[in-house]
Amino acid sequence: MKPYPAEADIDPGAGVMDRNQADLTFLELVDGWLRERLSADKGEILAEMVLYSPGETVALVHKIAENLRRRRTLAAPPVSPIDGHLTAYRQATADFTAFMRGTAATEPETEAIVERMIEMATALAAGPDPATSAGLVRLLTSRPHPDLCTKAGAFASYHKKGKWAAAAKQAGLSKADGDRLNDAADAHYTACCDAWASLLQAAASQVLAALIEEARP
Repeated sequence: MKPYPAEADIDPGAGVMDRNQADLTFLELVDGWLRERLSADKGEILAEMVLYSPGETVALVHKIAENLRRRRTLAAPPVSPIDGHLTAYRQATADFTAFMRGTAATEPETEAIVERMIEMATALAAGPDPATSAGLVRLLTSRPHPDLCTKAGAFASYHKKGKWAAAAKQAGLSKADGDRLNDAADAHYTACCDAWASLLQAAASQVLAALIEEARP
């Protein structure tokens, strides 16, 4: 004997009703779990994420819980240590700074870019330790300096070839020297942007892994 109408094929609509009821019950369980975790000060990553963005965090937890419901063995992709990515960004910024200090020509707009990159590195150093939940979420929600970004929030492309040509000419250098300096500055800028993106991606991976473990039954 089948215990459920849907399984016994007694009522064609019962399958949908039973599935809908099960989904509703599951959502209620997830919401109850969320309230319990937050009220009991459990789940530090969860609490920090809710403080930053309640709606998006709850939606993400629902999605994680639903995926765990379907596949109990669900796991986050491998994570890499934050420290290495922090070091990579700081090193990229230091290399860009050293390059600008060592050039025979002066390009003010690129110097301003370097200053913004340094400010971003300084802000990271002044923030909470990324080894803590607060520090990890703070890192995840960090944004590049607005002067470096497009309206969409992404890093702007580096287009300073004409600026470097003018700077090279003013310094008594050739056009080829200006092109070489532009290419080098572009490479340093790209390295900084890539290191920043990798840093935030590492933070996102760690937060996701922590949330999956918190939500695991």
